[in-house]
Amino acid sequence: MTNTRFTIQDFIIIDAESDPIPKIHIRELLDYPSYEFQSSKLSERQKLDVIETIGLEILTNVLHEYFQYKRATYNAVHEAQFTWLMMRKEMTLQSLKNAHAMGLDFLEKNKLKTFDE
Repeated sequence: MTNTRFTIQDFIIIDAESDPIPKIHIRELLDYPSYEFQSSKLSERQKLDVIETIGLEILTNVLHEYFQYKRATYNAVHEAQFTWLMMRKEMTLQSLKNAHAMGLDFLEKNKLKTFDE
């Protein structure tokens, strides 16, 4: 699979628009419990951007091929969907925290009271 930004070689996604060109292992994107995912330098937003650009189905197939290559008995569809949902959850929670903090700042700045007060 090739597009203008990302190329997939074996189980590695190469981002041609970044400098230096990062190589992203498939487990870094779609295998939530893996070391690669947990230690990734990519944020959830960056991971989701890669997934949305390439496509969850295409990347799930790459993860499936990786599991077959490693003779792992994991279900790639389950792992990919679980990981995608966990990242979406984290992004939603972070957005809610940011909105809450912005709301509190607005109330404080305008000397307004919360319902609790």
